[in-house]
Amino acid sequence: MIKVKDLANEPMLMDPRRSNPRLYDDIIAAVRARGVTLNVASEILDGEALLTLVASGFGLTFGAEPAAPFLAVGTAIWKPVSNLGLEMRNIAMWRPDAQSLLLRPLVDLVREFGAALRDREMGPRRQESERQRRPRRG
Repeated sequence: MIKVKDLANEPMLMDPRRSNPRLYDDIIAAVRARGVTLNVASEILDGEALLTLVASGFGLTFGAEPAAPFLAVGTAIWKPVSNLGLEMRNIAMWRPDAQSLLLRPLVDLVREFGAALRDREMGPRRQESERQRRPRRG
C-alpha cells in the first residue's frame, strides 16, 4: 500500500477536469488535505491511452479499486492509496417509462454489479463486527 506523500514527486496522468469536475476537484482536495500538491503532467481524455501511458512508465493515475481487474494493461499494477480518504459512488438513472429493449438487461447488470460490490464491502465489516463480539481472553 502507498500513502499520499509517496505521490508528491510523481508525474500524474489524469482525466481532464472537464470530464468529471467533481471527481477531479475531490482528488486534488484530498491530496492537498494531506499536504501534497500533485504534479499533474498531463490530462488525457482517452482512457485506453491513459492506461497505455501508465503501463509505459510515463506516470501514475487514479482509478476505482473495483475496476482494477478489468483495467490491467501490460506491466502496470494497481496499489491502494491508504490515506487518500476518498470514496466514489456510482449511480445509474433511467426513466421508469422508458421502452428500450436494452434497458432491462442493463438495469439487471447494474443491480448485479452493485450487489457484488456491496457484498465485497460488507465482508471486512462483518469480520470486524464478529471480532468485536468475541469475548477477549486475557
